[in-house]
Amino acid sequence: MAHRRRSDQEWLEIFQQYEDSPLNQREFCRQNQLSPSTFFSKRRSLKLTRENQQCSFVRAEVVEQTTRY
Repeated sequence: MAHRRRSDQEWLEIFQQYEDSPLNQREFCRQNQLSPSTFFSKRRSLKLTRENQQCSFVRAEVVEQTTRY
């Protein structure tokens, strides 16, 4: 069986299919001819990537502070 590289978008679609299915991870991988270790690894890496993208910048407002003596 030839292995092909999937795009991140394809993996996101696969993970959505998994979430929508009643199958556990092992059975889902078997039925879709996916390596469970690759499935887990890619799922984790994409989750971390999305979290880092969401937390990259925080909007801040600079307010002039005056001190009175």
